[in-house]
Order: sequence, then structure tokens, then C-alpha cells
Amino acid sequence: MLQTRSLPPLQISLLLLFTAVTLALAGCDRGQGSANTAVSNQQTSRSQKQGDVSGKQPTTSKRNTNVGVVKLTPQSIRQESTYVGNLQPNERVVLRSQMDGLVENVHVSKGQTVRKSQVLVNIATKELTVRLNLARANHKLADTNLKRDLKLSKKNLISSSQLDQSRNHRDSAKFQEQLAEFNLKKSVVRAPIRGQVKSKNTKPGEFVRKGDTLVEILDLSQLLVEIHVSERGVLKLKKGQSVEVALYAQNGRTLPGEIRTIGIEADTRNRTFPVEIEVDNPKERLRPGMLARVTINQGVLKQQLVVPRHAIIERDTGRVVFVVKDGKARLRRIETGVSREERVQVTSGLKFGEQVIVEGHTKLTDKEAVNVK
Repeated sequence: MLQTRSLPPLQISLLLLFTAVTLALAGCDRGQGSANTAVSNQQTSRSQKQGDVSGKQPTTSKRNTNVGVVKLTPQSIRQESTYVGNLQPNERVVLRSQMDGLVENVHVSKGQTVRKSQVLVNIATKELTVRLNLARANHKLADTNLKRDLKLSKKNLISSSQLDQSRNHRDSAKFQEQLAEFNLKKSVVRAPIRGQVKSKNTKPGEFVRKGDTLVEILDLSQLLVEIHVSERGVLKLKKGQSVEVALYAQNGRTLPGEIRTIGIEADTRNRTFPVEIEVDNPKERLRPGMLARVTINQGVLKQQLVVPRHAIIERDTGRVVFVVKDGKARLRRIETGVSREERVQVTSGLKFGEQVIVEGHTKLTDKEAVNVK
């Protein structure tokens, strides 16, 4: 059994006093800390309010935009104009019937190449051949009779009226023979040019009327491109001038061409002049209707202001570029002239020696500080 020893009264009193003092000191420390925290929070709140009232925001330094430039020096640029048109046949011939009659034979088919003077269609040729033979026989007989009557007239065996009648009969027979020859010639339809048959609109056994379309032939040995040129541009052209013709069907393959005709009167609808460009087609692989781009060289312009195409920015108000001046990007409105591939002539808004920004310019603003790389 454990035994406890009781402390003397004096020691107990001292122990209680020490405990009370310790607790009192701890309470003071906690109160001071809370007071300090409250003061700090009040100061922070006042600072925030003062900041709100003044409207000042923390400032951050902005770095200058790095840009690339080119210095404008006099350059030469090729002056040319480009137009788009369709290939057309060098010549187109539509053959029509010159008479009423029955189609006897059609000697060609669609797409066939025909030579000049080749027989294409026969219309009542057999009947007209018989008529011609009969007219020739009548003419021969009438001529024989006239010769006989001339001999008889010299011997005063026939009257002058009988001789006149014989002569008229001979003349009429001659005319009938010529008419029969003419009709027979009309019945044989021949190709007036060398070319390819685009269409055949008749067949044997059909009855055709005068004026009916029989065959259409296209001359493809040469092709034409018709373009329309402004009244300013047409003054720079001349017949026989060389041009370049690029074909979209052949991936832009370029062929030599030549100006054949220049229109003498403008189209009243758009004030342009028709110009025909001639292109050789020796293998006849090119076809009418193909799309072509015609480039007309109009000489070289020297001592020109020229900028890269990508330096130009398109805006609603027009074309602009940026130049560097005093360490800042300055906006310039420009007017442009001819262009050649990625180079564009500037006719106003810039001058030689200026530095045009060609890199890092798409998001620039006027007077923005820049660093030239």
C-alpha cells in the first residue's frame, strides 16, 4: 500500500502563486499579438483604399518589337499586263445546203480530220448528173442545128427568122447546160478548209431544205485567244507584237503568241477593246475552250521604288506600309503601280533611302517603338 507525503503549507502557497503569475503573463502576450494583427490589417486596408482612390496600377516595362527592314534603292521592274481568255479556233466554217433535195451520201464523221476540197455530202447528185447529161446533149444538138441553118441561110434556103430561131434555141440550150452544171456543183458539198469535223447534222436518206446545216469544221492548226484591253492599255499594243500564253490545262506551260488583230471600236458596256492573240498548234492537241493567261510585256521601268509584296498591308482605307523613323514604326499610305511576281512598284508615299519594315509588321501600330534586327 502506497503512502503519500503531504507538503508543508508554505510550499503549497508558493506553488499556487507561481502558477497564477505564469498564466497572467501568457494572457498578456496573446492580447498584444492580437492587437498587433489588428493594427496590421487596418494599415493594409487603408493602403488598398488609398490605391483604389488614386487609380494607379502597377507599371510593367514593355519590350520594343523586333523588326526586319529593307532600304529603298532605285530598282528596275518589268512592266507587263496579264489577261485571261479562252482558246478559240483559227477559223470556223458552217456548211449549209444550197438546195432542196435528198441526201445521198455523207462521207465524214464527227471528229474526223478533212482536207481542203474533200467531198463531205452528196445531195441528189445522181439526179442532177442525169439532168446535166441531158442538157449537154440538147446543147450539142442545138449547136449542130445552128451550124446547118447557117449554111442553108447562105444559100437563101431558109429565112432570117428561121435562122434567128435556131440561134435562140442554141443559146437557151447552152444556158440550160450551165444551169445544170451549177446545180450539180451545189449538190456536192466540199470542205473549204482543212480542219476537224465538229458536228455532222445530217445522214443519208434525209430530205434537206436550202439553208439547213450539214457539217461544221474547225481549223485547229492555229488557235486564237480573245482578250479585252482597256483604252489606256490598247494604245501600247501593236499588231504583230509578241506575247506569252500560259495554259492552265498544261500546268501553266508557256507558248509564244502574237497579236493578230486589235479592235478599232470599244465595247460600249465596259469600254474595252477586243484583241486577238494567235498561237500555233502544230500537233492540234490544244482544244477550243481551254483557259489561257496572256502576258504582254510592255518594257522595263528603271529607277523605280519597289517593295516586297508581303510588306504591303491591305486596309479598308487602302494600302499601307511601315517605315522606321527615329526608332519608331511610322505608318505610310502608298499608291502602287505594276507588279512582277513578289515585287510591287510604289508610285507615291515613299522615297529612296527609307527603311521599309518587311518582318514583324503585321501587328504594329503607328509610332510604336521598334528594334531593327
